[in-house]
Amino acid sequence: MLLGASVKVIIDLTRNWAVSYQRLLKVVFGLLCVLLLSSELKRTFKYLDQLNRFPCQPEMLLASKNIVNHLARHERVGSFNAGIISYFSGLNVINLDGVVNEDAAGFIRARTLGTYLKTRDIEYIIDFPVFWNSVGVDGFAAFMGKDFELTTKETIAKFDIPGIGCPDSDSSVQLVHLEFGQ
Repeated sequence: MLLGASVKVIIDLTRNWAVSYQRLLKVVFGLLCVLLLSSELKRTFKYLDQLNRFPCQPEMLLASKNIVNHLARHERVGSFNAGIISYFSGLNVINLDGVVNEDAAGFIRARTLGTYLKTRDIEYIIDFPVFWNSVGVDGFAAFMGKDFELTTKETIAKFDIPGIGCPDSDSSVQLVHLEFGQ
């Protein structure tokens, strides 16, 4: 529709005026700018719509861009939201929710995810604490296993954007160091 209106304007200008080549170039350039701006606005609105569906993701993005300041590239880190962390950090992040990791899925089904963490030498988790502390809908604590013994859980960093969090705005993405009992 916008393109059709642009073509009509150009035809009208060339028909009714003694249009110079420079004036025509200015009009065409202006119309191209309008087209590009409208395309950029569509992308912006699409991004804002996605934020409404995934309100916690801006904090995950913040964490993914800053985790490299806290970990060496060789460290083994797991996440229940591994995709965004892995993609934007460039680190090899191990998926813990079992969606794209069949090994983890097997341990979740057996309710021994803690054993998976220990046997795979995953020393760090980065995510919202609700995923490893909670037994509710989003939590995986019930899947860690009865023999799961965590001797230390030290928070290395918190990545917080005020007003955003999961399950509430007071929560923030955390990078935690894990040490397991024998």
